[in-house]
Amino acid sequence: MASVQSKKKWYALQVQTGFEKQFIKNLPKILKEKGYEINEDDLFLPVEEVIDIRKGKRTVRERFLYQSYLFIRADMTDNLQKILIRMPRVIGIIGKPYKPSMIDEKEIESIKNRIEKSKDTPRLSVIYKIDDRVRIKDGAFSDFSGIVESVDDAKARLKIMVTIFGRSTPLELDYDQVEKI
Repeated sequence: MASVQSKKKWYALQVQTGFEKQFIKNLPKILKEKGYEINEDDLFLPVEEVIDIRKGKRTVRERFLYQSYLFIRADMTDNLQKILIRMPRVIGIIGKPYKPSMIDEKEIESIKNRIEKSKDTPRLSVIYKIDDRVRIKDGAFSDFSGIVESVDDAKARLKIMVTIFGRSTPLELDYDQVEKI
C-alpha cells in the first residue's frame, strides 16, 4: 500500500465556476465507477471563512481561495487524466497539455494552514487601505468618489476625503457604503 501512496501527487483541476462543491462531492463516486479509488483525503477544495459587513451587521461566510479550482491527489496516469478532462464541468488540469503540473505537498499544507487560521480569526472579505480610491454607493453622497484617509477595522468604518464644491471634505462611512474603484 505504501508504494501506491508514494506515487500519488497533488494536481489542480479547474472546473466551471459555481460547480466546485457539487463536483468534489460527486467525483469519488464517478471515479469508483471507472475503477479508481479516491479517498476524501485525496480531494481538497480550499475554502476560507471571511466576514461580510452589510448594514452594520457582521456575518461569516465561506469564500473560495481559488475560485473554480480544486485539488486532487492521485497517481496521474494517462487514462485517469483522460477521464478527468472528459468529465462534464471540467475545464482542464493545470499544466502543459498531456503533462499536468504536480503541486508540492508543502504548498497544499500551507493552504490548509491558512484555512485553519481563517476559522479561528476570519478576515474581512473586503480589505481597505489608506490611499485606496473608493466610490460611495449609499447615502447623500452616493456616486461621489474619494480617497481613504483612515481605516477602523474594528468598527468597519472609513474616513474618506471627497471633493465637494471644490473643497476636500472628510466623510466617515461604513464599509458597506463604499466600494473600491
